[in-house]
Amino acid sequence: MSKYEYNKDYFKKIDTSEKAYWLGFLYADGCINVLNKNGKTHSMSLELTLKESDKRHIEKFASAINTNVPIKQKVVKANGKKYLSYRIIISSTKMCKDLCDLGCVPNKTFNLRLPDTHIVPKLYMKDFLRGFF
Repeated sequence: MSKYEYNKDYFKKIDTSEKAYWLGFLYADGCINVLNKNGKTHSMSLELTLKESDKRHIEKFASAINTNVPIKQKVVKANGKKYLSYRIIISSTKMCKDLCDLGCVPNKTFNLRLPDTHIVPKLYMKDFLRGFF
């Protein structure tokens, strides 16, 4: 049993505007990490890292999925400079597989496609796009 709580079924189905928004946001800024052992998926985790001034947005995401996973500081190096950022890592193969089923896949840079209405109902597409952009 995990010492942290979260709604592991949050992304099972996109049936609210809030879920559509967060799915779009993760399409743009989320990262699914996969740990393989002996050629098979051993575990998966969802990582969301944002700049220091966007920490409140990570807190809103944590609230949406009802988690007590800590949000931690991280120093990011880019272009010879160091920047303070914040990140949350949700170690949940189940949640990550649900996100993959919704098109938010590992290594999404070259594999990402906007979801169709089977994934995000037309009613919530504007919320998905708001999260994405």
